[in-house]
Amino acid sequence: MFIPIFFILSFLFSSTNAADFCVGDLNGPVGPAGYSCKKTVTVNDFVYSGLAATGNTSNLIKAAVTPAFSAQFPGVNGLGISIARLDLAV
Repeated sequence: MFIPIFFILSFLFSSTNAADFCVGDLNGPVGPAGYSCKKTVTVNDFVYSGLAATGNTSNLIKAAVTPAFSAQFPGVNGLGISIARLDLAV
């Protein structure tokens, strides 16, 4: 009886659910947990069109990586994820 109630209450008081998103402030300092959070966010913080462009594969290994980390895509700051696109020429 007490275990299900404890389980439900642990979700209610979890601090990870308190912050839905933390858009990185690229002008602020970078800490171990990423960028500090911006006070005012815009739609453009959650849109990144850099992955739509093909990379330059005219190099020695015929490959290009397009990153979408917090520095390029502030909307993924604090989520614990990173996105990248790999282009290979054959």
